[in-house]
Amino acid sequence: RPSSQHPVLGTWQWTDSRNGCTETYDFRADGTAPVLSGDERTDNTYTVSETPDAQGFYTLTLYTVKDHGGRDCGGDDTDNTAMENVVYLLFEPKFTEFIICAEPRADSCFGPLRRVRR
Repeated sequence: RPSSQHPVLGTWQWTDSRNGCTETYDFRADGTAPVLSGDERTDNTYTVSETPDAQGFYTLTLYTVKDHGGRDCGGDDTDNTAMENVVYLLFEPKFTEFIICAEPRADSCFGPLRRVRR
């Protein structure tokens, strides 16, 4: 579980400018993270590094406990139940937004996700 002061805690949103589709991530203090992506809803658990690496990236591991179906913002309707995904988060200095990266490099990312609620 993340510390109570971890910057990832809270609800974050991103809207894909190409199709107007919105994703909402709710990173909760108990280590759960429901995600809405277009018509897809997933129940997830997550772990996140307490401190960033030297380049500023936090490592986030998201495990999909249950995929309730629907097409996500990427146009995919694959059942992601029991899948684990490791991504890298890079926050801006005030921690009001972050980008999600496939690798700990700023050229493999999407976002920014903006804080909706702490």
